[in-house]
Amino acid sequence: MSLDKYIGLKELNRAVWDAFVRALVAEVAALRTDVDANKVVAQAVAARGLQVIEDYLSPLVEDAGSKRNSIAAMLATTAADLAALLASADGDLSETQANLAAAIAEVNAQRDTWLSGVLDASAVAETVDRLWLTPEERTAIAGAASSGDVTTAITSAIASLINGASADRDTLGEIASLMLTAVNVANVAQFTANTASKLLDTSGVWGSAAYVTLADAATIAVDLNTMINGKVTLAGNRTLGSPTNAKVGQSGVIEVWQDATGGRTLSLAADWETADDAAISIDTTASRKTLLFYHVQSTGKPFISAAKGVR
Repeated sequence: MSLDKYIGLKELNRAVWDAFVRALVAEVAALRTDVDANKVVAQAVAARGLQVIEDYLSPLVEDAGSKRNSIAAMLATTAADLAALLASADGDLSETQANLAAAIAEVNAQRDTWLSGVLDASAVAETVDRLWLTPEERTAIAGAASSGDVTTAITSAIASLINGASADRDTLGEIASLMLTAVNVANVAQFTANTASKLLDTSGVWGSAAYVTLADAATIAVDLNTMINGKVTLAGNRTLGSPTNAKVGQSGVIEVWQDATGGRTLSLAADWETADDAAISIDTTASRKTLLFYHVQSTGKPFISAAKGVR
């Protein structure tokens, strides 16, 4: 650069100063500083970098102090001129960007040096002018509940709940025992009837699968609130009545037996649906059975099919 010849001068007179200023103006005119784009970054880097340099690197620059002060005093007299020149400067920004990158790299290097343990931790300790957390962030961190606070709150709530119960229901075992009393567990009738707010046990579920004997009549009644599986013995030609209390998804089987005479027929009430709307066919041999499988479809309509020849 054309300013290199001025570095290290031991004497500084008016003529040299004028030449220096002209050379400086020529250098500045070649730059185009994008002040708006770099201002925030430059100020942040300068503030942090200068603080570290001033606090911890001042011994390294003591020998340059007098020169810096002399140049700073001279530059102060031309601040207005320099501001005008910088505002209108036109030129290559690459050198300015390189300088900025070097400044950032220097600050990062100082940070890495501290992190590696070379510098004392107080080098980056917070001060009035240098805060790593905002007041809002401090407030949020201070007000956050610790895991110990949460554990204490949960333990207290559980203790309060248990201690507020009567003596016969203040343990989990007693509570479970009370829940499983007969009044709370569905019996067979309640299970098949879909009674609300009841617990299930295995005896109630499998008991509901037991075959229920349907009354033989001209129209055989099928109440799905009282059965899952059913059976009936035909003593004459019959009609299987439309099911009542059908619950979507309910499935089961009805065993249709011939009496000792045999030859009995069975037709279906209108609500029953079959494959292709075809009539069902049952085994008419005396004392033989036919299995009728039913399923309540998502539409609520009951579907039925027959399997005869079952021994």
